[in-house]
Amino acid sequence: MKLILSSLAVIASVGLSYADPIDRPPLSQTSSVTTEYPALHPFHHTVGQTSYIGYYFNGKPSNCSVIIWSKDNNEAPAETVHQKVRIDLNAKQAITFFADDLGSNLSLECSADAKSLSVRQTSISLTQ
Repeated sequence: MKLILSSLAVIASVGLSYADPIDRPPLSQTSSVTTEYPALHPFHHTVGQTSYIGYYFNGKPSNCSVIIWSKDNNEAPAETVHQKVRIDLNAKQAITFFADDLGSNLSLECSADAKSLSVRQTSISLTQ
């Protein structure tokens, strides 16, 4: 009896080792680009289907004040008036804007001396 059960267990385990998972997630590809901007230098980055336009200035010696607009890439420039957002970041502080459900994002980080703004664009795409 033990011989029969152990034989069935071996056969089942061999069969399962060759089985593919049912819900295999598609492979993803990630690319990231970081650019550092001095004060009053405009930036424009496209992440997924969203465009981000902005610039930063030193409102105080220890922070970065950022003004940023975002719009859908499919939208014509004069189609709507876009809301602008002002963000004050302390030295070494960062904020991230997510552009899609995959996790593509735009991160803004104020440098330690608040003399530059680091903008990191991370794009995640599905590949087969």
